[in-house]
Amino acid sequence: MKTKSMTRADWQRLYKRKVSIYDYQYEGRNGKIALLTIQELRAPLVISYGNRRVKLADVGYTWLQMAFEDEYFWVTAMFDDKDELKEIYVDMTDGNILDADDPYFRDMYLDYVILQGDILEMDLDELEEAYDYGEITKEQYERTLSEGEKVWEYLTRNAGKLTELVKTEQKRLKSMESH
Repeated sequence: MKTKSMTRADWQRLYKRKVSIYDYQYEGRNGKIALLTIQELRAPLVISYGNRRVKLADVGYTWLQMAFEDEYFWVTAMFDDKDELKEIYVDMTDGNILDADDPYFRDMYLDYVILQGDILEMDLDELEEAYDYGEITKEQYERTLSEGEKVWEYLTRNAGKLTELVKTEQKRLKSMESH
């Protein structure tokens, strides 16, 4: 099970980044929000979704991350160097650890992506494989499926709302950094 943090300190593709992390509240939930700005990297990150290729990381790109207490998901919205939203990626987690200097989560394999108006479920096979091989417990597996259903339902009803939220927050955090 991989661990990922808001600074993405373990991501070897990134040579230089700027990260600002803040306390955050949304709809009664307490959490953290961060803006990661990519300054130098080994090579751009381009992902293929079927016949769609999307560049998600390059110099000047920003990643907005949001995570909440007592939740089992982590939102990352990727923006290009012109502040155009490329995708929203939702990792299912084994809980979010937010009291650290660098908040982090343990990745539970199952993910959801909002891409050009479509909502995609990703890596269910990896979740099932992790359970089959004993890498995760039955409780973790069942909770991830259950919480994943809630995330899917939320995204199908609120993709537009979430898209507007991440755009607004990315602009807000960028303006805070420039002052």
